[in-house]
Amino acid sequence: MRNRLLLVDDHPDILAILREHFEDCYDVATASSGADAIEIVVRNRPDVVFLDIAMPGLTGVEVPQVLQRSGAKRSGHYGYCERCSSVPIAGIRDRPERLC
Repeated sequence: MRNRLLLVDDHPDILAILREHFEDCYDVATASSGADAIEIVVRNRPDVVFLDIAMPGLTGVEVPQVLQRSGAKRSGHYGYCERCSSVPIAGIRDRPERLC
């Protein structure tokens, strides 16, 4: 069984590029908003989530916070934070920094 990867970005062209890059190795799902990402995480429990940080509505920083408050958490990582999420989550940003 292949690992499940969720890609979240509000730009369809970026999602398409990322999907193409990862689809040979992962079962890839995509979401175009933070709200859609939360639904997919709760329903499908992906192994890893890549989040765009700057999105309209729920941002990539807020999504793991909502998941944690909802009780949909297991051990996982968000940037350098080990307490934030139900699955390993990586924030996508144009420069490296501590995310939480």
